[in-house]
Amino acid sequence: MAKTKSPKTFILDTNVILHDPTSISQFQEHNIVIPLAVIEEIDHFKRGSQVININAREFARTLDSITGSALFNGGVSLGKRKGKARIVITKGLSPEIHEVFREDNADHRILSVAYDLHK
Repeated sequence: MAKTKSPKTFILDTNVILHDPTSISQFQEHNIVIPLAVIEEIDHFKRGSQVININAREFARTLDSITGSALFNGGVSLGKRKGKARIVITKGLSPEIHEVFREDNADHRILSVAYDLHK
């Protein structure tokens, strides 16, 4: 009898999105988490005419097409046989890593989301 694997959870970073604005749909049955810090960073890249600016706008349009409060409340299905996408809002850094990371750094907030999900 074949084992069914549980879906994995991938956390999208800003650089992944700027490199491939369709990345949200590339993870088959696995779930996607987008930290709010990533959304904020993408927002800063939307102006301009370079490839990363165009990609930021394309990703924002993709999110708009699946948007709704469900993105913040458990996630939204990305389609048949696909995982879910959700946005995670952090309420600050985890106490365990607060000594090492700074809250004013977006990368640290993204890593904090990964740490919290792993716990």
